[in-house]
Amino acid sequence: MKNHTFFITCSFGIESICKKELQLFNIEKINLNNGFLIVNASLNFIELAKYLKSINRLYYIIKETEISNYDEIYKIFKEIEINDFFKNKNGINNVDVITQNTKLYSKKTIKAISIKALKNYISDKKNKVNGNNNLSIFIVENKVYIGLDCFGKSLHKRNYRLDGGISPLKENLAASLVINSLKFDHEYLIDPFCGSGTIITEAILFIYMKKNLGLFPIINLKNLDQELSDEILNKYICKDEDIEIDKERNNNIEKKKKNNKVNINLYNCKYFIGADIDGNAIENSKRNIERMLKIYFNNSYNFRKIENIFYIYKVCEINYNFYIILVNIDSYKLKEEIEKIELLRKIDKTNAVLISNLPYGKRLDKKFTNNNSLAAIQKVFKDFDCEKYFLSTMKFLPALLEKQPKKKRKLYNGKIEVTLFNF
Repeated sequence: MKNHTFFITCSFGIESICKKELQLFNIEKINLNNGFLIVNASLNFIELAKYLKSINRLYYIIKETEISNYDEIYKIFKEIEINDFFKNKNGINNVDVITQNTKLYSKKTIKAISIKALKNYISDKKNKVNGNNNLSIFIVENKVYIGLDCFGKSLHKRNYRLDGGISPLKENLAASLVINSLKFDHEYLIDPFCGSGTIITEAILFIYMKKNLGLFPIINLKNLDQELSDEILNKYICKDEDIEIDKERNNNIEKKKKNNKVNINLYNCKYFIGADIDGNAIENSKRNIERMLKIYFNNSYNFRKIENIFYIYKVCEINYNFYIILVNIDSYKLKEEIEKIELLRKIDKTNAVLISNLPYGKRLDKKFTNNNSLAAIQKVFKDFDCEKYFLSTMKFLPALLEKQPKKKRKLYNGKIEVTLFNF
């Protein structure tokens, strides 16, 4: 099967994290840019993309060519029969433009020319169920790429999170924090300010290879590759092949391990711990986690509550089991409280990692007073002698913790600029 060109959009700052996730699936032909990646792969990649947790949208490139002026954009679109590429013949719903390192930088001009050329295809008929017919124009240096949105919707949304907390973390950003921070020998993942539980939930979906549901290709795959037989089309594109995709990723990990190309093994995390002082946040976490377990794990879990503080889920599947522990406690006391649970007494600096979106903005209001939250952050930092990854708007965090980070990375939670500190 021949290779095709795809564009993946993502949040600024996580491009290399997306690349790391793609490489777990043996995707190697990747070109990084600011806010997007260019990938060369077979059409199977469209099915594989349903498993990716860090990306925003996937575009199939139907045309790429060199360009020197705005007038050429009109000519390019006049040569393309757009409706041949979409299953839904209702026309184009949205046209987006991304430019980078080019003299053709006016997005308004490019969009206006494109809409004029596509006037017979533009439509206001939205399809909220199966996704809209979206088209994007990427101009990088002197090349233009015309891309079709493979699913017609953003891939960052999951169907488990109906109860959000204050200043919620986007799902794909939470997943990116996990992919960036979690090592294969970590057994414990701890989020001391868990809010609605997005980080630990995304960690579970990533580690246990759960497909993002409700995604169906809206582009006409058969027209994209005439060599694609009906047998292959049905096997890899039209059906859910969870086992085959999972096997491919694990085989790739084992192969790289044997070849000593990358020092990786299968993820070993079995304990996912989330804490929050706010009882409402813990209730939101419980509802989100229980929806996730119902949708992705067929409710295969046991639940117990201890002293209205600890909420423990033991998830039992044929090939694995793991624990989710929610703690309704001030994180200032988190270390001493979790040591009361026998399951959690073996946490040390080698087998655990802290990943958290620290309180900021409205999360510091009312009971989340500035002083109390900062004291809790300082106490957590001192109590846990393991690697820590804190996402925060506080530029002064290293001074507060009296420690310089090993690394820091500028990211965006929506439009809010944040920094990921690695201590």
